[in-house]
Amino acid sequence: MLDEMRDLPNKQREQYIIQVLEKSLELEELINQFFEITRLNNGEISISKGKIDLEYFLIQLKDELYPMMKENDNKIKIFSEGQIFVNVDPDKMKRAFENIFKNALLYSYSNIEIKVKIYQTYKFAIVKVINEADTLEEAQMRNMFNKFTRLNGARNSKKAGSGLGLPIAKEIVELHGGKIEVESFKNKVIFTVSVPK
Repeated sequence: MLDEMRDLPNKQREQYIIQVLEKSLELEELINQFFEITRLNNGEISISKGKIDLEYFLIQLKDELYPMMKENDNKIKIFSEGQIFVNVDPDKMKRAFENIFKNALLYSYSNIEIKVKIYQTYKFAIVKVINEADTLEEAQMRNMFNKFTRLNGARNSKKAGSGLGLPIAKEIVELHGGKIEVESFKNKVIFTVSVPK
């Protein structure tokens, strides 16, 4: 349209340019996610581990997601049973938890507090992300970590994810020798991430 309609008013032309830019950036992100999940699946990504304080790490991530929390009228509250250290690749683990937190924000009810509980067992650090949202069916939970699976019910369908965020999170967690699980009951959706210490 920009090419064919040379006489478009400047204001309308600017609106179209903004739309084209936004869609281009969305497409770029989708392509990057697709390459990322492909490389993870093919074992082409190596990890560089370092010791991190898990609570501090997740607080930093929460602060970075403040604009999305504000937009969705939600808060993320982190609870920890003392200082817990894990030996992980910080960049990749940040990506995994960012995807989990964003998923919780997209599908949560309005004006609720998403709870993040951190504790440890003898071998594992455990992070539970507890979200108030529509209860998931068994089939939804089974397919949740499959590529391109998108659930109905995102509060803003225009900003629903690509269906690659959770599969990427799962691949990263498993690359560290951990696991990610989901359960849902009584309008709660709970992700449990276990990472070796």
